[in-house]
Amino acid sequence: MERVRLSAAAVLCALVCVLGMGAPGAPARASALNGANALAEVGDWSLITDREGIRVFAASSDGSRLRAFRGETQMRIDDFRGIAPRLDNYEAVAGWMHMVSAITELDRRHDHDRDLHLTTYLPWPVRNRDVVLNIGLHQDPSDYTLTLHYDDIHRPDVVLPGYMRMPQMLGKLRFTPLEAPDVAVTFEVIADPGGAIPVWLANMLVRDIPYFSLYRLSRMINQPLPEDRPYHPDIKVPPGWP
Repeated sequence: MERVRLSAAAVLCALVCVLGMGAPGAPARASALNGANALAEVGDWSLITDREGIRVFAASSDGSRLRAFRGETQMRIDDFRGIAPRLDNYEAVAGWMHMVSAITELDRRHDHDRDLHLTTYLPWPVRNRDVVLNIGLHQDPSDYTLTLHYDDIHRPDVVLPGYMRMPQMLGKLRFTPLEAPDVAVTFEVIADPGGAIPVWLANMLVRDIPYFSLYRLSRMINQPLPEDRPYHPDIKVPPGWP
């Protein structure tokens, strides 16, 4: 089994995402302390599946409730600027993100800084989970990489009967342009699901969520952009892309 240790660059990148270093005018809202603690508790990454061009890694820490997964793939994206508005379509995102039932926007301070309520559906008899996330979007001016980063925030005013609130969740969805129209996509989550999760289900979720999410994303990313989803004016197109 292949084992990959987090490099200093990877840790730095994750910290940047957690700190919310997004577009100008989008204030940082995520908890740096929670993110740093989560990164400190996650150990080695192990390759657990490699199929149809999608590689899935998992990591955990002895004595910790934190679980982490990372999916990596390469997909064709004809319209690079269309990535951001497609991520604004919460119904579509809930459709391709595995085990997510609904996404609702709570607050928007900027196109690149908003709070969302996310709910999951899990197999019986496990209770469904929910979490409130701060979402930030950032484009690296050096290589045009687009990163959607998210971190849980405390919102006791948002209550959904029958759902268990996840104590912690953070991660990123990153799109790195290669030679047009190819894009390297990374989907990473570090989370404490809270409550009791059977080992068989935890193992299944760590394997299936990144795989099926990236698989479905690759099937819908080039669908026509709805007219009510405008481009983000500050997202730049990489050189050599249409």
